Amino acid sequence: MSIHIKSEAELEIMRRAGKALSQVMRDLEVAIQPGASTMQIDKLAEELVLAHGALPA
Repeated sequence: MSIHIKSEAELEIMRRAGKALSQVMRDLEVAIQPGASTMQIDKLAEELVLAHGALPA
């Protein structure tokens, strides 16, 4: 097994993804209220991820 050293471009992609995910998590934390269904939370999470130009898993 060899170790792959990431290029600067790969690292930048990872940084952007991490920042986007961090923002999505902060937005979810503020938006989620008691009584919210998991379906509502999932839909909001998907919308937030798409708004960052990413594809939800």
